Amino acid sequence: GSAGMSEAALKLFVRWDVLAGKLEGPRLTDGRHSDNKSPFNDEDLPVGGLYLADLGFFALWRLQRLAKRRQGGKRFFVMRLQYGTGLYTRSGHQIDLRGILPREEGEAKEMGVLLGKQAKLPVRLIMVRVSDEVAKQRRQRIREAAQAHGRDPSEEALYLAGWTLVVTNVERARLSLPEVLILLRLRWQIERLFRLWKEYGQIDEWRSKNPWRILCEC
Repeated sequence: GSAGMSEAALKLFVRWDVLAGKLEGPRLTDGRHSDNKSPFNDEDLPVGGLYLADLGFFALWRLQRLAKRRQGGKRFFVMRLQYGTGLYTRSGHQIDLRGILPREEGEAKEMGVLLGKQAKLPVRLIMVRVSDEVAKQRRQRIREAAQAHGRDPSEEALYLAGWTLVVTNVERARLSLPEVLILLRLRWQIERLFRLWKEYGQIDEWRSKNPWRILCEC
């Protein structure tokens, strides 16, 4: 997970080993760097391990690297689907999400797809219809983020905010659809950690405007 500290143009990264209860980090980077430039190396993840991260870390090259079989086995991931990522059938036909999404609130569906036009990474696509209230909150955040960057929000992103879309390379026999959704919630523990650090540790408040003094405080 990551948290931005804009006044000092810093970004803070942490990684949590759920099974061992071990927190790696925090590590500081330039705040202008994207989450995909995380200082944590995905290659360090153990064979058989499961990778969870938010959309800022979604990248096909990362998922391909995680899924690559190596001596002793492969690694796994459960992640929200990035809007605009191509989805294909095993015969190579592009999938139109609007035609397969569940319609009733709380309804869940899944299907096997190939992820990415070039990557063609085999994954399970899980789709869950969220409540109107949750969809409304998501659309508000999408509009605010677009406004902050001086652009119009994506119509596709606004429409798909009505569903939780997840991709994973874990076989159904090892991880059922309900279990995937439960695991996805674990990522919020990182968000809770950053919230505690900001509210009680005041990690995003400074006693100086000098960037070098701010780095010393961090």
